[in-house]
Amino acid sequence: RGIRVLHEKLAVSKAAELLELPRKQDGSCKLMRESFFTRLLSSEIQIQGSMPSDMAAAQSDLKHLTLEQLLVLRSRTLDFATESRSHNAHNSFLAMLDRHLFERMAVQHLRSEPPQDAHFLGKLGFQLAVAIGAAAVLEDETRDGESATPSVPVCWALPLDCDDEAVRVAVLNRESMQVDLLPIGDQEVAAVAAGCDLAVIWDRSSGVGKDRVLHWEVTIVAPDDEELGAELIRARKGQTKVGGSAARNIRRELDVVLAQRDSAPGVVEQ
Repeated sequence: RGIRVLHEKLAVSKAAELLELPRKQDGSCKLMRESFFTRLLSSEIQIQGSMPSDMAAAQSDLKHLTLEQLLVLRSRTLDFATESRSHNAHNSFLAMLDRHLFERMAVQHLRSEPPQDAHFLGKLGFQLAVAIGAAAVLEDETRDGESATPSVPVCWALPLDCDDEAVRVAVLNRESMQVDLLPIGDQEVAAVAAGCDLAVIWDRSSGVGKDRVLHWEVTIVAPDDEELGAELIRARKGQTKVGGSAARNIRRELDVVLAQRDSAPGVVEQ
């Protein structure tokens, strides 16, 4: 759901720019497979029906696409899931697409200088996408009167499994789409929330790959609540007690995907 919401927020309004592929200073296209991506983005062809050789050859071009272009491609393949060996190249292509999409998502929406850690940025981008999707689901339920859920906060606090004490929580503002990386202190987080309630996430997800089960508990806390700091600490500590930390779970999942990519026949080494 998060990918669909992001596609609507970021890509739909830029439909006219989606076919503008990145260029070098001399005017030539940066992509080796310019024609292939032009046809993909214009819906002349689909990833699902493309030849494995095209999928393998196109992987290295994904790093040049914009966030909006990556969202367009991913939004069209959300229902495509197969473990057939005949689709190894397709799965590898999508894994690489996800890697660049989530990294780009984090980098473009951080208000501060992003850390030089692609793995951390990928995890953060993934969590942001899930948070945006979760908020959309809760808003739908509130709008339809299917639950007693209170109004969904604009600001969401995501505890991070990071060794740097200055980067222990990410605060996402869903309206501005801006993200702040902060220490796990109530004053810093409350300042960013600027008087708005916060949705604090306790990530209890477990499993890897197709067996991964998303399990988030969301607590709504007022920024001036004395329990804010304690809730953030509980959420960060709590998520490390369910099948290992969320970060390690995601890392294992990425390792599995990368291993599948490396073993896929005909895949170009990156």
